[in-house]
Amino acid sequence: MTGPTPSFFEPGRTYARADDPTAVPQVFRCDQVSYHPVTDEPHAHGFIAQADGGAAWRHTSLTAFAWDRGWEDITPEQDDAAAPEPEALDQDAAFAGIVGQFQETEVPIWPGELVMYHGEQVQYRALYFAEVCRSEEEGRDQDTVRYVLCAQDGTPVLGNVSREAITPARIA
Repeated sequence: MTGPTPSFFEPGRTYARADDPTAVPQVFRCDQVSYHPVTDEPHAHGFIAQADGGAAWRHTSLTAFAWDRGWEDITPEQDDAAAPEPEALDQDAAFAGIVGQFQETEVPIWPGELVMYHGEQVQYRALYFAEVCRSEEEGRDQDTVRYVLCAQDGTPVLGNVSREAITPARIA
């Protein structure tokens, strides 16, 4: 690695354990760095495995203590000009595809049920608790059920939502 020596693991980089030649060689791929909310201590999150491939990769979080024990950056350098452009993800199309798989308009939504909103207001696409309400639109058939979507604390977030814009949530 060229340039200044980093002071901690960096996301997108791969490291080899360099502190103890008698220990089992390990490789760590750093995917993210976060900071403890109270102590502000950095934590590198990623995957670690034996360098010889003898064990499967497993998720881990390493702290400054681990960093101080010695890790060498072994990330292969790549020519940025030769790097392929990542494909852009059409989030709306991907979301519509997922919703289409789970859309069940014949299944009733019960008051207090957890639902996924997938309506036109993209910024509100999330999980909510559904409550039944009367339609706020004049001339709408009184048999048409509309919903108020509430946050976890019961605060209404969206009102007058159609059944077609929500799907019962499935949590695995």
